[in-house]
Amino acid sequence: MARLCAAALLALVATGAFQLRKRLIRAIFRDGRPRAAAPLSPATGTGVAPLSPAPRLRVVLLDGLGAPAARALPALSALCARGLDLEVDVGFPTVSLPVQAVLWTGRTQQQSGIRFHTTRMPLPPAGALPQLVPGSRGVAEAHAEIVNSFGFATAQPPDVEKPPPWGEADFSRAALDAVASEAPLVFLHVLRIDAAGHAAGAASAAYREAMRTADELLGRVIARDAEVHGATSRWLVLADHGHLPAGGHGDAEESLLIVRACIAGGVPGDLVGPWGARVHLVDISRAMFDSLGVAPNAESVGRPLAAAVREPAPRATLPSPEAWRWAVAALLLLAGAIASLGRDARRARWRWLGLPGLWWWVATASLWAIAGTPSLSRNYVFRSWTWVAWQAMAPGLLVLLLVDGLALWRGATLGAALRRALGLPLALVLGALVLCHGEAVLGAADPPLMPFLTGLASAWLALFIIGTAALALSALAAAARAGSGPRAAAGTSDTGG
Repeated sequence: MARLCAAALLALVATGAFQLRKRLIRAIFRDGRPRAAAPLSPATGTGVAPLSPAPRLRVVLLDGLGAPAARALPALSALCARGLDLEVDVGFPTVSLPVQAVLWTGRTQQQSGIRFHTTRMPLPPAGALPQLVPGSRGVAEAHAEIVNSFGFATAQPPDVEKPPPWGEADFSRAALDAVASEAPLVFLHVLRIDAAGHAAGAASAAYREAMRTADELLGRVIARDAEVHGATSRWLVLADHGHLPAGGHGDAEESLLIVRACIAGGVPGDLVGPWGARVHLVDISRAMFDSLGVAPNAESVGRPLAAAVREPAPRATLPSPEAWRWAVAALLLLAGAIASLGRDARRARWRWLGLPGLWWWVATASLWAIAGTPSLSRNYVFRSWTWVAWQAMAPGLLVLLLVDGLALWRGATLGAALRRALGLPLALVLGALVLCHGEAVLGAADPPLMPFLTGLASAWLALFIIGTAALALSALAAAARAGSGPRAAAGTSDTGG
């Protein structure tokens, strides 16, 4: 009877964990409360002159272009050679619309509360630069909802229910027309590299071909602007994130977080700095406001560019768990370790049960090796089940059935078997949820977003669900065996401990 009850309880726990994971995934896509940001480097901006205003600012965003790949583009490199060549930390999460919100407002994702946002914003963010520049123009190759989210006076194509036909030729014509205009601010959003990254990955031939054609387009629009305006326009060319070799972005991997940015033109001698200097996207935003003579937002922590290149402040804008969360996670881990190592009256007989949670470590290792390190850049952390995740978890599930499940079948003490199989995994799952603001599943204001920890929590929850369900089946089988065997006839029972 005890094993039947345990099987039912484990099934309920697996079902509850499944619902918890679904709520966690939904909560990832919620915006959060605006938060204050500490200055990146309080002293370095003091007394440093900002960039001088330029008559026109042309911004080209090569969506999805990682920094190493950007070094191979000739038109981009030629632009960098006559200005400032920078590496830029775009902040977390590395998702297009939130990153571009940082670019246009000077507020980090955590400051604005715009986190893993993937749809058009109902209203432009307060203080977005395009709203403050009369005649600003934005032109997007695709995904019109992004360029229509920031308040450009003219946005092409319009984000309407039935947009007019819009292809590569239309985008190229509109881009050339925009840079040749007298608009003080022009934004060109080139999406083909990102589209190839999602479809085939950054290591693919399709990605390289998209880079090549995007660079050719960049060369044409720079030439067109020079033909009309001479060398008086200031250019900023950058990306919003990179891509993993197999495709994907969203978390804080170095290849996604760091992009190349080049600023050139405008006032001669105004752009001088070291090659490869690393700054933050809020610093680039400050440079855009300064280039147009617009006062930056009061909440922005962006520094004058000359100050920013002197003090990189690596990863300073990334969120991290509060100290009390680390303390709670450590206590949970300690409790899980103690529970999994608890003494068992029949320990000598069942010594072959192996290390506590052995299946968990095998499953985690195989998941990382086959499906990739759990992060918000991997599709499987957002889905209930995927075939690749099942394949990756299979070795751990096999160990669970052959070790812990077989031990139950052969009469191991129920409580000890469950503690050894689930004690440490449960503590790790709960600890990961605490660290990534997992209370969002209960309705907390902030989404459960923390670099690497959110993806880990989702992946570990999936492992815990599978493991708990497998143990429920093992306990059910053990109950059936006990009920039909000589122990049942003798009226014995195994309540476990």
